[in-house]
Parts: sequence; structure tokens; C-alpha cells
Amino acid sequence: MITEWKFSYLTDIQRIICNDGEVYNFKGKKLNLKPSHNGYLRCRVYSKGKESYRWVHRLVASCFIGDCTSKHVHHKDLCVWHNWDTNLEIKDPSEHRKWHRKNKVKPYTDEEKKDIPF
Repeated sequence: MITEWKFSYLTDIQRIICNDGEVYNFKGKKLNLKPSHNGYLRCRVYSKGKESYRWVHRLVASCFIGDCTSKHVHHKDLCVWHNWDTNLEIKDPSEHRKWHRKNKVKPYTDEEKKDIPF
């Protein structure tokens, strides 16, 4: 896959976001992505000396798909660590819940979380 680079300016936090879900600072250093308790990847950022985390799937969606403020970002293949732009879509929260109910997709169980590759 060819990686497309795109700059993302998030308030006063500047990061380089790739369409394959990788995140870099402006010095070119690849940021470490940490999984949350449910498998979603996040990156640590600092703003005005304060530490915070940003969800990688939301960063990629906002850069390559569109504004996802007040919306949900859905992983088409249901693997929450697959954050490339072609695997993501923005949905209204009610539409997203309906999709998961209709397709009987539930959050990962503790047993399934053991198979997450990190």
C-alpha cells in the first residue's frame, strides 16, 4: 500500500497523520500508539504542557474522510486497530448503534481482547 501523507492541525497540537494510521511529530519521529482497554489505538500528545490522548481512528477520519465532530467513526472490518482510511467511515451515532444492533456486533469480550496483537 502506498502511504499518503497529510498534515493535520488539531487546535494547537500539530501532528502528521498518514492514511495507514501512523502518527508522526513534525520532526519525523513516529509516535508510539498505545491500546486502550478495549483495543482502540491512541497517541499521547502535549498541549501547553498538558498531556492528553487522541484516538487514532478519529485523527485518520478527520484528515482523510471529513469532519467527525459529534459523529462516530466505524471500522468496516470490525478490527479496531485497523485504522487506515479505507477501513473507516463516519456515521451518525444513532445510525452506528442501529448498524451494530442489526448485525449483532457487540464489544469485545475479555477472551477476545487476549487475541489483540499488542
